[in-house]
Amino acid sequence: MSTTYSPNYLFIEPAVNDPTTTNQWGDLLNLDMTLIDSALAGELILNVSAGGNIVLTSIQGQPDQARNYSFTFTGALHGNTIVLWPQGLNRNFRVTNSTTGNNTLSIGADDGTGNPAGTLYVVPSGATSLLSSDGTNVAPTFNDGFLPLTGGTLTQTGGVSLALNTPTVANRSLLYQTNGVNRWSWVTGAAAEAGANSGSNIFLQSFTDAGAILSNVMGITRSTGVINLSAIPTFATATAGSSNTQAANTNYVDRAITTYNAFAQSTYFPIAGGTITGNTNIGDGANAITVGLKGGSGTNRNLVWLSGSSLRWNLLCNGVAESGGNAGSNLQLQAFDDSGALISGVFSTTRSAGTLSFTNTPALPTAPLGDNSTLAANTAFVTRAVNAIPSARAVNVVISPSGTNAFIRLARLVLVVPTGGYAYIITANVTQAFAAGTVNTQLKITLNGSDLNLALNVIQQTNVTIQVFQFLAAGTYNVDMNWLGANANVSIDNGTISCVPAT
Repeated sequence: MSTTYSPNYLFIEPAVNDPTTTNQWGDLLNLDMTLIDSALAGELILNVSAGGNIVLTSIQGQPDQARNYSFTFTGALHGNTIVLWPQGLNRNFRVTNSTTGNNTLSIGADDGTGNPAGTLYVVPSGATSLLSSDGTNVAPTFNDGFLPLTGGTLTQTGGVSLALNTPTVANRSLLYQTNGVNRWSWVTGAAAEAGANSGSNIFLQSFTDAGAILSNVMGITRSTGVINLSAIPTFATATAGSSNTQAANTNYVDRAITTYNAFAQSTYFPIAGGTITGNTNIGDGANAITVGLKGGSGTNRNLVWLSGSSLRWNLLCNGVAESGGNAGSNLQLQAFDDSGALISGVFSTTRSAGTLSFTNTPALPTAPLGDNSTLAANTAFVTRAVNAIPSARAVNVVISPSGTNAFIRLARLVLVVPTGGYAYIITANVTQAFAAGTVNTQLKITLNGSDLNLALNVIQQTNVTIQVFQFLAAGTYNVDMNWLGANANVSIDNGTISCVPAT
């Protein structure tokens, strides 16, 4: 039978007057109608939990996986997964990512060896995307009706808003790109809004030179306003002894920062020219949406806020050249004065490392005393925490008791023990010799008036030290160094008492 096939959907094209197809045209036509129906409205539901590269079947003139119009992929992903369309065939199709897990599901075209031939598209978890393939690359397909912008400003006499409007279960993204490839994304996640202000949290993502997610730099929970960072940010070093509410760096506190799961970017809406005035909504309220700022490597991509014609803020993907290794196209936030001149950068982060660097130390709420969570601390909290463990106190006392067995307090430390309690080494020390004839003299430590140890005789000794190891519950304690003796006019000029946390 001299049969050929259509170039993209591989429908049967039997040759006219071919004797081998005599009395078979009805069967061939019915089969073609089945294949056409599948291409227009067919749906494939496929479990892809096996992961890796999955090549959809493609058979000339026969039902197969790849010729369907709609695809729903399911299963728990245990690794990043790529689904590949047939090599060299133009296709338009719809994909729904119904998989679970924290790994990505990407769509691509087969190169003939089971590997991607060109650009991949990452389908966000829980999202449905309209895609097209030219046989090599896979990219989003967009409907008419979007607002094209290639420059200009958003102008309004009063305030102005750019709204990314979707259902609560869809991603809303603002993309910065280089030659159409993602570099940064502000994305509101697709977690459902289940009440109590949950869901629709926002994330800052960085991307590799190939446009794959590199890291989630920062996440903000809408219900609590808590910022989670994937790497510990760098802060300017505060002045020693500062007790304000600015964030502290590791000169003050050594704490790890909480990490969070990766999120993929959504289908994006291209803006290709024109001017927007007034409050403008972008999107149909039904599909995920992304606003992309495209530019070549080494160019700035800016999102600016103005008062009249004067700059106030600029969030930009900067023009540092992309020299490989995910370098370049870093993100900065800049502030401008009333005349529109640059005041300073507020923060910046490199795409390759994803670590936030602040020009000025940010202010943070003061954590409760004794808090040992992974929340960032400010210097007021750290100063309080450090001062709760007092340093040594010197004494310089002349004792002139009347009578015998006088009990004299030489020095006191007020010790604040944080929540959960702590173990301390409490030390009293006298570093001079006593005069000949000094008798019946003792040194002792008390805690809120109660003895912690037996008194130590110090008759005519030098460098006398008494020390006790004590675990104390949370609370405030008076730690006293005391002198017990019968002699009058005994001088102690070089005495100290200290409380040191036990290691």
